[in-house]
Amino acid sequence: MLNGKPLIAHTIEAAINSNVFEQVIVNTDCVEIARIAKEYGANIPLYAPVILLLMRHHLLM
Repeated sequence: MLNGKPLIAHTIEAAINSNVFEQVIVNTDCVEIARIAKEYGANIPLYAPVILLLMRHHLLM
């Protein structure tokens, strides 16, 4: 935490406020990071554990 916000929140806000990127994407296998990232405006395109589960069952290669 830094000034009452998770560190990743500062990074996401800086990226969004830079107006350099069309979107800010966070890929994670952590539920808490995904929740925080979404709360601060990042896109979570596909939650990583779903990919790992599919790979384990040979559905995605």
